[in-house]
Amino acid sequence: MQSNFQATGPGLVKSFCFILIFSGYKKTDLHMTDLNPNNLIGGDDLDPNYVFSCRVRTGRSIRGLCLPPHCTRAERREVEKISIKALATLDGPLKGVYYPLSKMTEKDQDQLIADHFLFDKPVSPLLLAARMARDWPDARGKSLEKPVAYPRMTL
Repeated sequence: MQSNFQATGPGLVKSFCFILIFSGYKKTDLHMTDLNPNNLIGGDDLDPNYVFSCRVRTGRSIRGLCLPPHCTRAERREVEKISIKALATLDGPLKGVYYPLSKMTEKDQDQLIADHFLFDKPVSPLLLAARMARDWPDARGKSLEKPVAYPRMTL
């Protein structure tokens, strides 16, 4: 089952909390993060003839900054600035390089898309109607480690 929800204001967040409580989650429940791939359960029975890759999409929330459908260009640039600063603190196998899309050639972007390291350019009527592609590609980018094996973060 897949559930998509985007809260863009305090009232909607309260409604979302109600949905979580109604679904059996309590306000006091905490999300447990486990980044150890050895602890993954299931997926052994997926037919490789049909499953080629998997993409995990996450969202961000930074106190005081609106989410993408409502944020201003300045807020989006602030999110990029905060993200770049946070990514710069990573070390070891998590250390990577941030590449702003605005400084990337069209050919480089197309190659990252072909390699499944970058989402397609926002041409979907749903994304455009939701105002997710405003000012594209301003304040958007990709964090990759060297040598590139897995993408780290897309803004």
